[in-house]
Amino acid sequence: SPTNIAMYLISCVAAREMGFLGEGEMRGRMEQTLDTLEKMEKWHGHIYNWYATDSLMPLKPRYVSAVDSGNLAAGLLACAGAVEGPLAGRMEKMARAMDFTRLYDARRKLFHIGEDVEKGRMSASYYDLLASESRILVFTAMRMGQIPPESWRKMGRPTSGGALLSWSGTMFEYLMGALLLPSYPGSTLSAAQHACVRAQQKHGREGVFGVSESGYAQYDQELNYRYQAFGLRELALDSRCEGDVIAPYAAALALRCAPQAACEALLRMQQRGWYGDQGFYEAADFTAGAQETLVYSHMAHHQGMILCAICNALCGDYLPRVLQSLP
Repeated sequence: SPTNIAMYLISCVAAREMGFLGEGEMRGRMEQTLDTLEKMEKWHGHIYNWYATDSLMPLKPRYVSAVDSGNLAAGLLACAGAVEGPLAGRMEKMARAMDFTRLYDARRKLFHIGEDVEKGRMSASYYDLLASESRILVFTAMRMGQIPPESWRKMGRPTSGGALLSWSGTMFEYLMGALLLPSYPGSTLSAAQHACVRAQQKHGREGVFGVSESGYAQYDQELNYRYQAFGLRELALDSRCEGDVIAPYAAALALRCAPQAACEALLRMQQRGWYGDQGFYEAADFTAGAQETLVYSHMAHHQGMILCAICNALCGDYLPRVLQSLP
């Protein structure tokens, strides 16, 4: 999917910056990824949400997600800022080829959720909240000059008890955007991110916290872990998302605004056995009571978020800086 590809690419940059990959290996991985992306069928420059990995054919129903395309464009631009030469040019060209005006309602100055290409129909719903993952989409489309700056101000800022609300009350909605976007002390977003972490700590268990969208300890008919957005009622417009599942990647996202609390939570998770040979497991499900049930899986984009969050924490917000470096 576009978000997974974006997380892979910026994870390569993060790994290079922290010394896990050499420059040559990073560039080789990026070139292979671009070679594949350039072959894939697209809709006005956007790749579809799902493809068969063996044939690169789009899976039906063909669908273009605005927020996933925004994540990919931002990831390509960030990587272009981190490398030099033709590779940077290829990345920037691919990002700028995505026509975001096709997913944008110029009258409302908001993005549709996406386009059902099979039916030729745009979604009736919109991304209209500041506390959401759509911040990267709006920022990137503005950055490329495809939508007006007023679009940022059109994103809603509902509050309750002084706290900025999101749809589901997940850490992902508040903090995922901070992997690539600058956060300024005293701003609405900075205050919202700190308020989210404080609420999550209050809701936590024995020093671990991080309720967000994740896999949980139930299976579908093919024995895959089910996936759902879990959040805190006090931060959510939709209280149906309330749940008692803690995801390590969500705690890692807090490394930027609450480094000590996040680091201590991650260490406690590791001590409790939430960590395997491939890193942190997807989640710990407390639905059944005080004893957690581990979700023994690793989701690519969540692992990428952990790596990128650590990079930003250790390397002075490196990823937002490289995204900002492009003219």
